[in-house]
Amino acid sequence: MLIWLQVVGIIFALSMIYITLLFYRRNEIRFTDLLVWMPIWLFFIYGVVFPRSLDFFVQTISVKSAVELFTIAGFMFMVGIVFYLFKIIRQLQNKMARLVKAVALRDVKKR
Repeated sequence: MLIWLQVVGIIFALSMIYITLLFYRRNEIRFTDLLVWMPIWLFFIYGVVFPRSLDFFVQTISVKSAVELFTIAGFMFMVGIVFYLFKIIRQLQNKMARLVKAVALRDVKKR
């Protein structure tokens, strides 16, 4: 792997660790979220610094290199995140609809 790509990967992962900790300190994410994201960023750093350590996974999945493995894993992760966000947005839409309905009914009863 190119050294500049490793440096960019390390900077990215360290930035994401900082942002994750910052969001946790601001109470914007829960402790369980922190427990999910920190190992992801640490594993990312490990994989970028020691790409040969992923050779077992690379050979098992029959991809050509660790870069392809990261690309495939990243795409799968992004699709999962998009689906999760879709579910959360749908839940918020349903809550908003129930809230608007309740406020409208309350306003009608006041008249």
